[in-house]
Amino acid sequence: MRAVCLFFALLLPAFCATRRAVLIGIDRYNPQGEAVSTAPAKRSASRKGLAAGDVRHWKYVDLEGVVNDVNLVAGLLLAPEFGFQPNDIVKLVTPETTTADEILATLRKELVDTASAGDVRLVYYSGHGNFIRNTALKNTRNEFDQTIVPSDHWQGAVDVRDKEIARILWDAAKKGVRITFVADSCHSGSLTRGPLNTRGRSRSNSGVTADFAEPAIDDPASIDNSTGKEIDPEGVGVLTLAAAQENQEALEIWDEKDGTHGGMTLALVRALREEGPHASMNRIFERMLNYMQATNLSQTPVLGGKGRGELDLLGDPAKQEPFSVLVKEVRGDEAQLRAGEAIGLYEGSELTRVGGGATLLVTKSLGLTQSAATIGPAGAKVSAGDRFEVTKWASPQEPVLRVYVPPSATAETISQAVERFAALRNDPSVHWVDDPAKENPDAFIRWNGEAWVLDAGGKAPFGRTTGVTDLKMLPKGARVFVLMPPTTELAAAIQVGEGTRYSGIARVDAAKADYRLYGKLTPAGVQYAWVKTDAALAAASSMPARTDWFAGPPEQAGGMLTEYAVRIGKVHGWLTLSGRPGNSPFPYRLMLRKTGTKTDVRSGTLYGGDKYKLFLQLDPAYKSEMTPRRWVYVFAIDQKGDGTLLFPRVDSGNEGNHLPRAEKDEAPMVAAVRAIPLTEGDYDLEVSEPWGTDTYIVISTKEAIPNPKVFQFEGVQTARGAEERGHSGNALQDLLDTCGEAARGMIASKAPAEWSIERLAFQSAPKN
Repeated sequence: MRAVCLFFALLLPAFCATRRAVLIGIDRYNPQGEAVSTAPAKRSASRKGLAAGDVRHWKYVDLEGVVNDVNLVAGLLLAPEFGFQPNDIVKLVTPETTTADEILATLRKELVDTASAGDVRLVYYSGHGNFIRNTALKNTRNEFDQTIVPSDHWQGAVDVRDKEIARILWDAAKKGVRITFVADSCHSGSLTRGPLNTRGRSRSNSGVTADFAEPAIDDPASIDNSTGKEIDPEGVGVLTLAAAQENQEALEIWDEKDGTHGGMTLALVRALREEGPHASMNRIFERMLNYMQATNLSQTPVLGGKGRGELDLLGDPAKQEPFSVLVKEVRGDEAQLRAGEAIGLYEGSELTRVGGGATLLVTKSLGLTQSAATIGPAGAKVSAGDRFEVTKWASPQEPVLRVYVPPSATAETISQAVERFAALRNDPSVHWVDDPAKENPDAFIRWNGEAWVLDAGGKAPFGRTTGVTDLKMLPKGARVFVLMPPTTELAAAIQVGEGTRYSGIARVDAAKADYRLYGKLTPAGVQYAWVKTDAALAAASSMPARTDWFAGPPEQAGGMLTEYAVRIGKVHGWLTLSGRPGNSPFPYRLMLRKTGTKTDVRSGTLYGGDKYKLFLQLDPAYKSEMTPRRWVYVFAIDQKGDGTLLFPRVDSGNEGNHLPRAEKDEAPMVAAVRAIPLTEGDYDLEVSEPWGTDTYIVISTKEAIPNPKVFQFEGVQTARGAEERGHSGNALQDLLDTCGEAARGMIASKAPAEWSIERLAFQSAPKN
């Protein structure tokens, strides 16, 4: 978990004179061999000190994904559309450059002192953060300053507070610098707003140090002399994008290829890849929400900034335009490109020169910012500086799902444990958890491969065969779940991972898993299910919280657990599938309208029994009078992973879904109408169980999909391999048919150019 990862960005309009990016990443808060210093707190000659206490009251763990985040953002900014050169990017990632004084001095220098009206400035911070009580705000609705934690925190240096950041942002904005502040961090929803913060109840600290009192500061908010009101950077055009609400944590996630990253940072980069560098921030934000839900991030990002939502990341007018690539060097029939994985360019991607005459096929990825490609056709002349656009994107072959199978135990060990844990189940002093997907446990009793241990903030062994009878070892009132291990035979019967038919489902460590195998003790014996990592009752996610529970002979239970892992992988594939990066050619968005009303919705809660019409609404930013026609498919995935085709009807084939409709169906362009009802019926869907997160997915494509039933699946996926499926002869059909395929390498993952995907997530709930 990331205690705080902030992502600042300060930028300016197209006519800017200079561009600078300041990328700050702090991953080490505990110098090797050093404990928290007990010496007098480190003082700053230029900053206000604490009124009481010591920031070392809080102790922080080191982070993993910070430098990865900084390098990913740097690679993204080097795309030609953003206009940054390598020497325009300043990285602060060492302990010497990430002290509180150095951070503030660098921000003041780059944002204010050396910047002029029209300049672009981008700042990225990734690291820990917290709150400090501000006694000057007593009896107000906010008594805390939000903070970022510097690398010299262990020496008692005061955190960099929101008011200090806000003053720099305010001075830069008033000087004519257009600013964007993005925070991938816990409690980051109001970090740049200074006096407009609301109190957050949870903190992003990793622990309390009893040697120091809780810190407090006495620092009134700054006042705008022209209005007599507190300064508000957002009100003067600062774009803010935060990873979480003020009282939420922001999470790090692990990716097999890219390592650990801030979850919001990955979502932001992916949204920019798919929508393009100049898409409006409103559209980028919507894409981010989809991706964060699909990856089980139980946090809600925040977008703010007066007048900035309809502009792009840098504050320029939004437009649909994909990333392009510049040739860095040519050697014979090979070109080295100034672009790589940061913008989604992988081996197998194809590019065409702007203006035509040459193509490139990426043959090797050289990291985040470079790649190598072969030139075609033979004899084509390509020079350094030539600009190419991607016409076909290839995705890296990554697992469709990551699962964790805990250490197994012998049938005898499990049998003995069942008998001894029965007493614990019936003990009234213990709160026994039956379903960890419905009630989040705070204490686990589990088998570690050698002994039973208690996980409740610590680990205490109970021995190989003795049951847990010493309840004094359990926290008072703890919600306890006994995590039963699989038998050796059952673990072997779960046929997923390397060397099996379903190698696309990776077996990984518990910390890296999307789902974990849980065994629960019931009066009838032990049952097993896949349970989503950090599955909690209050967490909103598009992925099923768990599968059904299975018991029986190892071969039978293992077969069902294998099949259900494949089914979950199918759902995960649909929820993370990308369309053509940088180009959404169809300018219509899905809308739901409740029957009997004129209210259109794209988010929120849908209640049981309510009926809705589906229609497509023209993007307000689309200005052309004519629009291309596309084949449109709409389907929904519910909380249990079932897929339901909503449009066209499941038995009608491709009938009535070539939109907008035209007198002659072969017409490629028609007049752009504001709204397109999908059907003529009174309603298209009625909200019903299962309750939870439902995802509505829209596929639009230049070519019809021969078999729309690919979007209709009961139980998510049948357990047949790609070798039984064959090819349809339609590239998009083949891609969609293998979405979430658990057997790697069966069908190439190269995507056709002219198609797009859109997702909307709603909560469904019974009507009160």
